[in-house]
Amino acid sequence: RDSLSMQHRALLLYQQLIDFHLYDTSSVALIDIDLKRLRYVRSKAVMENKEELYYTAIKHVAEQYQRTPAAAQAWYLVAQWHADKAAKYHPIKDTAYRYENNIAEQICGEVILQKEESEGRVNCINLLKRIRIKQLTLLTEKVNLPAQPFRSLVRYRNISKVYLRVVHLDDALKSRLLNSYDEKYWQQLTDLTPLKSWEQSLPDTKDHQQHAAEIRIDALPVGTYMILAGTDQDFAREGNALAVQFVYVSSISFINSDSKYFALHRETGKPLAGATVQVWNNYYDYNIRKMNTSRAEKLTADDNGYFSVKDVKDRNGIRIGIDFGKDHLLMDDQFYGSSRDEETATLNAAKYEEANALVFLFTDRSVYRPGQTVYFKGIAVTKDFLTKRSKVLAGKKTKLFLENANNEEADSLTLTTNEFGSYAGSFRLPENTLNGEFTLRDKDIPGELRFSVEEYKRPRFYVEYEKLKGTYKVNDSIRISGFAKAYAGNNIDGASIKYRVVRVPRFIYPWLWGRRVRPATAEMEITNGEAVTDGEGRFTILFKAIPDASIDRLLEPVFDYRVVTDITDNNGETRSGETMVSVSYKALLLKVIIPPGGALPADSLNSVSISTKNTNGEFEPALVTLHIYPLQQPRRLIRARLWEQSDQFVMGAKEYTDLFPHDEYDDEKSKENWVRGAVIAITPDTSKADGQFTIMHKGFLPGWYLLEASTTDKYGSPVKDVQYIRLYGSSDKRLPVPEYITSSIDKSTVEPGEKASITLGSTANDLTIIEWMQREPMMGGDSRIGGDFKLFKLDNETRAFDYDVTEADRGGISVAYLLVKDNRFYALNNTIAVHCTNKELNISY
Repeated sequence: RDSLSMQHRALLLYQQLIDFHLYDTSSVALIDIDLKRLRYVRSKAVMENKEELYYTAIKHVAEQYQRTPAAAQAWYLVAQWHADKAAKYHPIKDTAYRYENNIAEQICGEVILQKEESEGRVNCINLLKRIRIKQLTLLTEKVNLPAQPFRSLVRYRNISKVYLRVVHLDDALKSRLLNSYDEKYWQQLTDLTPLKSWEQSLPDTKDHQQHAAEIRIDALPVGTYMILAGTDQDFAREGNALAVQFVYVSSISFINSDSKYFALHRETGKPLAGATVQVWNNYYDYNIRKMNTSRAEKLTADDNGYFSVKDVKDRNGIRIGIDFGKDHLLMDDQFYGSSRDEETATLNAAKYEEANALVFLFTDRSVYRPGQTVYFKGIAVTKDFLTKRSKVLAGKKTKLFLENANNEEADSLTLTTNEFGSYAGSFRLPENTLNGEFTLRDKDIPGELRFSVEEYKRPRFYVEYEKLKGTYKVNDSIRISGFAKAYAGNNIDGASIKYRVVRVPRFIYPWLWGRRVRPATAEMEITNGEAVTDGEGRFTILFKAIPDASIDRLLEPVFDYRVVTDITDNNGETRSGETMVSVSYKALLLKVIIPPGGALPADSLNSVSISTKNTNGEFEPALVTLHIYPLQQPRRLIRARLWEQSDQFVMGAKEYTDLFPHDEYDDEKSKENWVRGAVIAITPDTSKADGQFTIMHKGFLPGWYLLEASTTDKYGSPVKDVQYIRLYGSSDKRLPVPEYITSSIDKSTVEPGEKASITLGSTANDLTIIEWMQREPMMGGDSRIGGDFKLFKLDNETRAFDYDVTEADRGGISVAYLLVKDNRFYALNNTIAVHCTNKELNISY
């Protein structure tokens, strides 16, 4: 115990104050100081069960003095404890504390009934207001399709019914509303004449927690709208919650890369040939002191829906308005680009490469004595303006400074990078100056390097740990052995040792927590102590592998115990050492390792890699049984959800999917929720050191599968791991499972003269796909950005695309596949690596 600790002194003061007020005729001061003591200890304590101990203590104070007004503060702290627990509630991942606010509400209600005013009563009134406050948020997709109902996510708290209005907005009205931030904003919104009004009942959860439910918004024609929601039928502000969302209704969409655009149908993805495009420049109007717009160029999309916009010179950006037939779309999104004209492009390129310049500095050592010479080298790089790829910065003149520990200039050199972007030199360190951290800093190219200048001594001895053998479980006593030995070979005996053991939890089975919140992984020091090395320089540290009791053991956490020792010999020299011991509730760790991406051809699933190791990473053979189950994936195309999963529902599953056939009702896309079919393969075998595990089954069909490996550790405890894998048919013309778009490449690295093949697949009908090919510059050559694109169809099929690779493609080829379908944008990027093997050096001696 540290008698000089400020926390220790604070506790002594609290004890003295309690002793001083112990026999007061009024208990007000005693209760107040005791509660403050408990809150202080709670804030400083590190034990795992400090919350339970704190709760027990404050509740004891509240019950002991419950008839006195001063006890109201204690009851408030009890209620606040429950409210803090309630804040940890998650409607999907952790529902353990769902009704804690109800307990806090009941406690505060009883305190408020007291007639006497007190701090605790006032605090309870405020807490009760926070618990009962109404909260409402409305979310919609930014653009929705005309003549089709769409969804809105309602986040709500303490609400059982919401009133809604739809208001049609023209551009002028919308602009006025968006630029209005004064107190009259909500009044302006509620005064607008609605196009439609209705009410929507919400599940009354009676738990004072926030929930979310998706509601239906009836179909609207093309236009811009405001959806207003409130908890009062008249949309009164006082005592009610209001929410607003601005939405566009249009079948027009566009995608872009810099100044290149495609206008596409938002539902089908087909190009909007002949669409009229109006570009608007944004600018700040100093007369009205607001942002404004002015007409710029007017364009027409070609047969592919393609158009190119003059890049923006003004930093305020542009807006894009598109008309196609009776449809129109002009959003508030702003776009920025770089100029296309040659003079400005050259200027922009220079500025871009200057802005992205960076120098990496290296020295021959990390610590020096005063007066020694520092030899350094720098490598300057930047990014190419066109390709956005890194390249060396050759011929750049710059100045390098040597700064001392006070950040004062000690020396400097003017240098120029060579053709490889590097420079080199040396500085002689000053003597008779303050030692510490010196800095090499480049004046013209961002980059610096710090190093130490000290009157150091070479270490006389080192600390080493003996390798720990065997396996351990939590609560076992672990013995760590090590030794301190001089570099001269003699033992360091009689040296003093200070050690500490720090526990850090980690989780190796993500499937175990599934939809729950992943537990926190805060480290904690579980023990410390002192020791002395024996006559042979050896030492032993014994500690108990105490687990973190706050983590559910069903999650099978692994606890890493980091043992840190500081050893000081008789001459006062201190050396440190560190080792790690891993312990779990199980003595064996089992892992099924699948290919990156989790997909492979169905005819190649002949084996998998299965690892069995003890908690310290040593291989241990085990009899493993592998079960393989087919999974029943939803048979409909489901697009990505743009907000969180709902936990409450106002529509049944059938009604919802009839209205929104491509949207997720609950959690259908999670593989954990898919129906598991009958087992089709059971393979028992003993694990091997190389991980190879042969599967005794042939003829897997394409689709999703669950791989479940199980075994037991040496104590008989069951150990299991689960992985999901997708099998595809290499010659199949159709995908076995619903997918909007997938791609696979036959080989990621090719040589000139070979072909690269990319296979695309989709179960969607009549897709229009934009293929955008970019050929990277050769090493040392010019940029070769073709920006070549072409459009093609894909109709519920798989198709392979071959690409001839030539010498000019050294550096690589990037092929992007872009499409819009069902109001979602999809982009698949495939890189074909064509290395510059013709420039490799073969060195032999």
